[in-house]
Amino acid sequence: MNLLKKYPKFSCIIIIFLATYLFFSSSYSTRVNELIISSGHLGVIIAGVMYTLAFTSGPATAFFLIISKSSDILITGLIGGVGALIGDLLIFLSARTLLIDEVKRLSKEGFMIKLKKKAPVLFNKWLLIIVGLIIAGSPLSDEVGVFIIASGTKISTKRFAPLGYLMNTIGIFVILFTGYNV
Repeated sequence: MNLLKKYPKFSCIIIIFLATYLFFSSSYSTRVNELIISSGHLGVIIAGVMYTLAFTSGPATAFFLIISKSSDILITGLIGGVGALIGDLLIFLSARTLLIDEVKRLSKEGFMIKLKKKAPVLFNKWLLIIVGLIIAGSPLSDEVGVFIIASGTKISTKRFAPLGYLMNTIGIFVILFTGYNV
């Protein structure tokens, strides 16, 4: 089966990452780079929010790579983490409120019931949180990681927020250090 038809969203994300790479590695990106560098803290917050969304994580990663050479990495990483937290909280609260009916329906499906029986409750809870945080901290789609946490656990927003901030900030620091050292 054609992978583009079978996985159209993943295919689109890969195409966006490739297009972002091609654009930012070309000579046409000079003005965009100058605009990014001059965007200041507001630009960093916006890039942080974009970092959490599948279709904009590629351009956000490029933003952090570009700005890493001309900014204070510590401040940029911490502020970018705030933007990412804003994005994650929007996803988290949406998953908890807008999708709750489908989550409950999905939890009653046969494969989910079998999965819950096979995994110990405590292990299952922490495994979901850890997997979700790892996905959320990477430049991949936070929607998947945050959805896993919001729908599969009973973690409160108050407990999720510092964990989400920490994981995204670590991910942004990795990108900033990579851009600074390249």
